[in-house]
Amino acid sequence: MTSAQVIKGSTRRGRIFQDDYIPISDLQREAPKVLKNLDKAKLIMKNNSPHAVIMSVSAYNEMLEDIEELELAILACKRFNESNGKTTSHKDVMKKFGITRDDIEAAKKEVVIE
Repeated sequence: MTSAQVIKGSTRRGRIFQDDYIPISDLQREAPKVLKNLDKAKLIMKNNSPHAVIMSVSAYNEMLEDIEELELAILACKRFNESNGKTTSHKDVMKKFGITRDDIEAAKKEVVIE
């Protein structure tokens, strides 16, 4: 595979390959067919240049969730680095706020995690 066959960057399901390019004129003519076959992201080309990306709603939602998780990980790393090694153990936090293991187990039963 040559570098011309792969667009730099990647999607959740892998890189966008040449086979996943759709000329904008094809999209205009065959929109229902293109929308029906969105098993992975498609790159819309206009004048032989990347113009837009089209993907399924589920793929878009997965991407948003991934971004949110990365933002939280970055925030956690920043906070850890700014703490100068001063951290509080899980046990100490529970003690400070009066939380018991039974409270956590009860909360697990009430909270729905998607």
